[in-house]
Parts: sequence; structure tokens; C-alpha cells
Amino acid sequence: MSWPPRSRHGQAWTQSTTAWTDVVSHREEASIMDWPVSDDFHTKQGRSTGKLVLGNGKLNIYLKRHWQFPWMTRQAARFWPHAAWTPAVQEWNNLQWARAQNLHVPEPLAVGQFIGPGNQLKSFLAIRELTGMQALHQAIPAASTLMPTSYFNSWKHEVFVQMGQLAQRLHALHRYHKDLYLCHFYVRTPRSPDAAVGELALIDFHRMAYHRWSSWRWLVKDLAQWIYSTWGVSGITEHDRATWFHAYLGREQLTASDRWLYQTVLLKAHRYAHHNGITVTRLNVEKAA
Repeated sequence: MSWPPRSRHGQAWTQSTTAWTDVVSHREEASIMDWPVSDDFHTKQGRSTGKLVLGNGKLNIYLKRHWQFPWMTRQAARFWPHAAWTPAVQEWNNLQWARAQNLHVPEPLAVGQFIGPGNQLKSFLAIRELTGMQALHQAIPAASTLMPTSYFNSWKHEVFVQMGQLAQRLHALHRYHKDLYLCHFYVRTPRSPDAAVGELALIDFHRMAYHRWSSWRWLVKDLAQWIYSTWGVSGITEHDRATWFHAYLGREQLTASDRWLYQTVLLKAHRYAHHNGITVTRLNVEKAA
């Protein structure tokens, strides 16, 4: 469809998996931007997120929708409709890439980009909910009260090693998450004093991008975001952050350049804290790493 008819009538571009089409018809999908969402619903700045159960319990999904974009983005989408102009399509592509690398990420089920009529631009992304899993900023405090101290420390050690290794796998491929906060790592919900860790999952891939020549900037930002997000979380200690950093580097003995990297990351994390009005005692890199 050329751009004048697209501008008058609108054009939809969608992709979906069999798991989605077995439950959702094309007619139902056409109204997805208006679906009511009540569970874990959040909305701000032209986007919303929430959970839904479809097909009489067959499919638990997390639905992301976007309807507010800059004027230039909306104009570009009118002329080049198949490009990834929206966070939904960008995250769909990134999740497909991550799954191809055997990373544990949510399963993408369906994506849509709606261009027009006029200057409108909307999008949606449906992913399978990580059932039975919990974000680590919630799971770690919960585990600390549920598990005996010795078991909790062992459980936590495995968690922090996995987080460090997962970040390293991304960075080794020059992929940078750009939202690498603790709340975006998921673990099996600890429900018993001897709960197993299992494989961690990572969510929210809409900002992830490939950077080769500017990799240092994004590496430091990712690691600083992670450290900043661990401050104030009950059950996390400096020893845990050191475990994570050693796992990220893949070695026990740190070099001078390793310590310099850690100090750089700490300084960046403190800037995040200052920007958000949070006071954090400056940490000693010798103690932390």
C-alpha cells in the first residue's frame, strides 16, 4: 500500500506465533489496543503494560501497548511502514535474537504496528508471562526470610553468579541491555526453605542494541544500572556485588584495570543515585571487589 491510501485508511503490520493464533482470532487482534487489562496494569507517557489470561486459561500473557510517538517517527512510519519504528517491534526483534542465542527470555507471541489513519502510530507486543517466577528485587528479600541463613547464602551466591555471567554473555556479543536493573532479572519464586534457583530469565529488551565502537560507554552504563538497583534491597551485601563482578569478569583475581572498571562503574552508579535524590555512602572498591 502506498502512503496516500495508508494515510487515509491506515495500515496494520503484525506477526504472531501458533501459540497466539490458536487462541486469538484476527478479528479479536484488531481491537487489541482497546482490550481491558486489570491485572498488574500500569500506564504512563503514552504506553501501558498489564497481564491477561486468554483462551480460558490457555495462555497467560504480558501485554505492552504504545500510542504516543514523536512527530518525526510518525512521519517516517508513513513512508517506510515495515521498519521497526516502535518499541514493540524493536523488542520483538531483540527477543528473537536473544532466543537464538539460547538466552532465557520471555517467549514473544505477537506484535503489531498500526500506521494511520493520518499521523497516528500505535503498537503492541504480547509475550508469554514468566509463570512461577519473580523479579529478584522481590525474590531476594523473600528468600532471606524464608530460608535458613546458610542455604540462603548458597542460593544467593548462585543467583549473583548467573547475573554476572548473563551480563557478560550479552556484552561479549556487543549487545547492551540499557535497562539492566535488578528488577528485570527473574528467578523461580522461592516458596520453600530449600527452593532451587533454576535458570535466571531477563526481561525488557526494547532498548537493547548492538554497539561495537562505543561499547565502553554502554558497558559502564549497564553495570552501573545494575549496581544502583541493588542498593537498598534487603538481603544484598557488598560480598554479593563482588561475587557478581567476579562472575562477570570470569576470574577470581582482579587486575588493576578490573579495579579501575569497578571504580568507574561505582561513580556512574552514584550519579544515578544523586540524580534520583538518593543518598548512598560512597563505597570502597577494595572492599567491594
